[in-house]
Amino acid sequence: MTLGLWQQPATALPFWVRPVGGETTMSYVLRLATANELVRPTTLLRSIGQPSNVQPHQFMLRDGFEVKLNAPAQQRLAVFAGIPLQRLARCLPLPAFIDGADDHGTPRLAIVGAGSQTRSHCTLCVARLPGTPPIKVYHGHAPVICPRHHRWLGIPTAPGQFDLSDTPEIITANRRRDGLLRSQHDQQWTDTQFRAAEWVTIGWSGMVHLLWHRQLAERWKQRRASIATATGRTPPERLVLPPETAVLAEIFCDPQWRRQIPAASYYGQSAFYLHVAHRLGLPSGLATGVQVSADPLGYWVDRHEVHHRGTYRAAWRPAIPAGRTLDEFLRAAT
Repeated sequence: MTLGLWQQPATALPFWVRPVGGETTMSYVLRLATANELVRPTTLLRSIGQPSNVQPHQFMLRDGFEVKLNAPAQQRLAVFAGIPLQRLARCLPLPAFIDGADDHGTPRLAIVGAGSQTRSHCTLCVARLPGTPPIKVYHGHAPVICPRHHRWLGIPTAPGQFDLSDTPEIITANRRRDGLLRSQHDQQWTDTQFRAAEWVTIGWSGMVHLLWHRQLAERWKQRRASIATATGRTPPERLVLPPETAVLAEIFCDPQWRRQIPAASYYGQSAFYLHVAHRLGLPSGLATGVQVSADPLGYWVDRHEVHHRGTYRAAWRPAIPAGRTLDEFLRAAT
């Protein structure tokens, strides 16, 4: 009886391949097979584990497929790569394949679609590698800007690669975003604030006819022109917004302002809008304009006030003025 490739002993391949941070398992396996000059790169997939759904073919990487491995198959990949599994897992997300069957330690794999979750690696980085192999990485596990070549590598809502050498403020904004995510205990909550901030700036990009948004529109126009000159094509709208988005996100995450907004009166919120205008380098007229128009920032403030009015008013009050008792202060505050 002939043994399947996944049943034969695994040994380290002659040539070692360095994994790219956030790289898909499919991309890395095919690069490893190509570097070792396997006639059929999918042979390595079959050697790693028994296919559980469809048979691998050579166009799977191009067509946006990914491979999931169970624990024994992950161990075999580490042996073929010549890299300890723990070290390999620090670079590759290695999505796990879990099925209900009792396979008694049989290495198994499953082919799944992952096109919406992945993108191509930096083309200039790939050009430095022998053979310029195609490399796919996960959006959520790889940097959106190449630190070596200062290129925007794309996100699901803004695909494509663009040269940011002439727009360093976008690179700085990305670093500020990463720093804020690292500084917060709950990164998912922080990411939600970034999404809210991006929603506001996207809304502003459609309101450039208003007086207090014209200065922003001019900034975005200049950034778009700089990127188009460097890259040769016009970038998507969202690519020019990160500097303002990062500033808003920092304000949205500030616990002091998150407490003061629900506790302040309608007119007392002007201090918040003035702070936003100052941080963004905009005229103070923004504070008045936001409050009298259907502005996305005003909508965020209203929602935050409605959702947290009871929480912050019960948990925070301003300091008691000197010369007043606690009872007097509480009567005046309520």
